[in-house]
Amino acid sequence: MARRSIGKPRFYADIPQYLKTLGYYDGSNSPEVWNMNPSQPTEYESDEGFNVFEFIINKPSEDIDHLLTTIPQSDVSGLYAGVLGHDIKDKTVEVSLIQKEEGLEADLGYVIDFNEIKNYYNSPEYNGYSLWDITEWNNTPNNINTIRFAVEGEQVSIGCNSFGRWFEPEFSFDLKGTIANNYEGVNVQNTVGGSTLSNIKHLGQPNWGELPAWTLEKQEERDYNLGGAKGRRSWQVGFSYLTDDKIFNKAGNPDKFFTYDEDTEQHTFDTSLGSFLKLTLNGKLPFIFCPDSSADDLEFALCRVTNQPSFSQVANNLFSTSLTITETW
Repeated sequence: MARRSIGKPRFYADIPQYLKTLGYYDGSNSPEVWNMNPSQPTEYESDEGFNVFEFIINKPSEDIDHLLTTIPQSDVSGLYAGVLGHDIKDKTVEVSLIQKEEGLEADLGYVIDFNEIKNYYNSPEYNGYSLWDITEWNNTPNNINTIRFAVEGEQVSIGCNSFGRWFEPEFSFDLKGTIANNYEGVNVQNTVGGSTLSNIKHLGQPNWGELPAWTLEKQEERDYNLGGAKGRRSWQVGFSYLTDDKIFNKAGNPDKFFTYDEDTEQHTFDTSLGSFLKLTLNGKLPFIFCPDSSADDLEFALCRVTNQPSFSQVANNLFSTSLTITETW
């Protein structure tokens, strides 16, 4: 089994972050869980058996409904949900989309079918983090104005919730990658007397509560900080000979996420890399990156794209690009 690889990368773009940048966010009962920052988990308590976290959308529309509910019938994009930095082992998480009106809830849509991505099959097997692929809703609500996570348990600790779309660019036969691990907080300097000193300002990646980031607590009472990952990971990923429809949104389409067919009156989600870049503002908003979605032992990182994406035409309707993907916290 390969320990590290770059195979078919998968990108997870968080929709609440994008809606915030558009000014479509109207607050939350727990705003810290919608910041895509799991490094400072918060304790929550409820006497009702579930802790409820709601992201309120102030400009509901049919277009937002499509963005939140449409599940592409393809293997290159889909919907996902996740909880990072948690202690909710053996507890269920109910994800739902709601139209709330004057205290009433109408057109409730909740997940009824999903596939495990990591550490979630009916409930998390371990404390740490969990991700799952949404494959079916019980219905598709109209004028959605609330994204809700309901987490089982009277007392839970959570770093952040994430809900959005994943993308897997077309696999290129000459995909190239470079992996780096940088301890930027540790500097080495020589003194006047010739001694060499290590000056440690910080070790890097902060913990998610008691556990190092992206750690599953498979053994209780173990000190996972010994040997825990701390350096800042980065990947240089190059894609070559991608067709234009796999890499760009349609130029003349006013809605870059969907193509509308006037004959069938159906909206088809654009699964290209362009949709991922739009949801993350060219990778400037944090997203979850998996360098090889087909690996036996999946690796994840919270990242940003730190170069300016550009695309070179190498043949008729064929393009190449390179992304520098850098871990962030």
